[in-house]
Amino acid sequence: HTITWVAGLVLAVSAFTGAAPAITLATPAGAAPISTFGVDATQLGVRAGGAAIVPGFGFAPVRAELTVNGEPLTVLSFHSKAPVYNGGTELWENDLRSLAAVMAATPGPLVVAGDFNATFDHRQFRDLLTDGVTDVARATGSGLLRSYPADRAPGPLVGIDHILVGGGVVGTAAQAVPVAGSDHRAVVAGIAVAA
Repeated sequence: HTITWVAGLVLAVSAFTGAAPAITLATPAGAAPISTFGVDATQLGVRAGGAAIVPGFGFAPVRAELTVNGEPLTVLSFHSKAPVYNGGTELWENDLRSLAAVMAATPGPLVVAGDFNATFDHRQFRDLLTDGVTDVARATGSGLLRSYPADRAPGPLVGIDHILVGGGVVGTAAQAVPVAGSDHRAVVAGIAVAA
């Protein structure tokens, strides 16, 4: 399974057999996920359940309930307010606290992907990494994935885009890749969902 996050706007979840995608979720700002099933969806047992906007955030995350090979998987697309340009850090801190509450209340396998506007230097981000929740890039030894700003010299300086997993989901690989027209690099991660 591959999870991709681009600039806080697009979340794609794809299960692959060969090169054929089984499901893709796109979550443009203000819209619910759009599901597209490839020809292998039935064979893989991947299907989309409900999708919902999660209230209580500066930018409302989109939550999707999936079933992968008969097992539940919750995917949350997240984009926090920036800790600057908003009259202080209060909105950003509230987003991260609210995310922690949503994650704690989510039973079972979980993937949270997005623009956290935070690095490991931020205690508020590190506080999310509890109860078995891990950052895929760090857990796989992929190093610092610099993702922002990607649209100007000298290129990305900080890693503020992350993919977090928990509830039996583990990361297998991670990398940051350029995306034409975006001010962020995409964080691409391989994951495995425990059966």
